[in-house]
Amino acid sequence: MAELWVNGTKNYATMDEVDQFRYIQLLAWWLILHEDVFFQYHSGLLDKKSYQSWEVQLQDFVQRVRLGLFWEKEYKRFFQTEFQQRD
Repeated sequence: MAELWVNGTKNYATMDEVDQFRYIQLLAWWLILHEDVFFQYHSGLLDKKSYQSWEVQLQDFVQRVRLGLFWEKEYKRFFQTEFQQRD
């Protein structure tokens, strides 16, 4: 799992169909977690201090895994509009 997490984007093109699916699902799980935190914050269920650390982690995640390679094709349509449009 750690190897998939660390090298997934870099090796995606050379992975077989099953490993590509595994990687896409791993990224989707992580995005769902962050969408839930986003929803809790914007619903007033999570304070700003707590949310800020999640926000930094999400920004790092987006850059590190080059999420843009997968966002439009694989993910965007599955998430709340507000989460899709966040900066």
